[in-house]
Amino acid sequence: MPRLTDRDLLCIEMIAQQGVVRLDTLKLHLMSNGIRIDDRSLRHISSRWVEMGLVQKERLLANCPSIIWPTSNAIRLANLPRIKNEKFGRPSFSNLLHDLAVSRVRVEYQVHKAKWTCERILKNSFQSEYLADGLATLNNSKILVEIDRTAKEPQRLLNIMKSHALHPEISAVDYWTTNEHFSFIEGHAALVNKELGNQTVRTFLLPKEVNL
Repeated sequence: MPRLTDRDLLCIEMIAQQGVVRLDTLKLHLMSNGIRIDDRSLRHISSRWVEMGLVQKERLLANCPSIIWPTSNAIRLANLPRIKNEKFGRPSFSNLLHDLAVSRVRVEYQVHKAKWTCERILKNSFQSEYLADGLATLNNSKILVEIDRTAKEPQRLLNIMKSHALHPEISAVDYWTTNEHFSFIEGHAALVNKELGNQTVRTFLLPKEVNL
């Protein structure tokens, strides 16, 4: 196998951790780590990863850059825990937009120098009734991150928000959602914050490229 650079490893690790990443998100991921790369070079090196058997890459969505997902080789290279009966074919369209949004939101925290823990690792390292999409750690603060692109049943949403907000290790709970569902999520966050007497649950609009 050709030698992998630190830049390669930084990208492959993110792809393996997140499961699926847009090519433009990968560029932002590199920028958040102080590495600049032009679009042509990124397309070239991502094609090299495909040739090396580390990722697969296709244009799965109209008017969207290429989408990249890991092979089992990438999971091993990133030293991640394996999931029983895990498959590495084309991503399921039922989860694709959500998973792409998670990858993009991750970068929003990295820009502020937060360390990101992906869902795959949280399953094995963080005890909670409900599994969040990610955990951002900044200094001594731990922020559970949820991406909600569809409206959950109201009581279930409240239960998840309260469970996250009451976790003894958590400083804040961030919900990222679409324009369509923002008022719904914001209203339920306000109810939880009022009940708990704080502002632990926060709401944000998804970045425009994944606000679909």
